[in-house]
Amino acid sequence: MQERARPAGPRDAVRVTYAHDNHHVTDVNCSNGQWTCFDRQVSGMVGFYNAVKGTSVANWTDNGNNLIAFSRGDKGWVAINNESGTLTQTFTTGLPAGTYPNVAGSGTVTVDSSGRATVTVPGKSAMDSHATANPPTAAS
Repeated sequence: MQERARPAGPRDAVRVTYAHDNHHVTDVNCSNGQWTCFDRQVSGMVGFYNAVKGTSVANWTDNGNNLIAFSRGDKGWVAINNESGTLTQTFTTGLPAGTYPNVAGSGTVTVDSSGRATVTVPGKSAMDSHATANPPTAAS
C-alpha cells in the first residue's frame, strides 16, 4: 500500500490516495455524503500513523462493498466501515495477543494468540488499534 497526500483544495475536499493491489480510494469529497472523512473526527489516527510508519501493509480485507481492513506489520490494525449498518467479522490483525484500546473511538480490540480478533465495526465508523496506544493488556 502506498500513501500519498496532497494539500486539500476546497475545505470539503480531502486529497488522499490509498493504493493496494488494484484497490484505490482517491480524491475523496467529504461533502457529498458518500464518505465520512475520519481525518476531521479521529485524532487517535495521528498516533496510529506514527506507530506504523515504515511498516508494510498486510492482512488486507475487502468485503466487496464498503468495508476495508488491514494491518501495518505487527504495529497497527484498522478497519473502516463505510456501510450504513454495523458489521461483525473476524479479522487477522497482525498484532500480538492482548486487548488494545480503539483509538478511533470507544471500546477495545481483543487479539487472540493467532493474531485474530472478532470485531464489530459500526456503520460509517472505524476501529483502530496500535501497539503503542497504551500497553495492551494480556489476552485471557
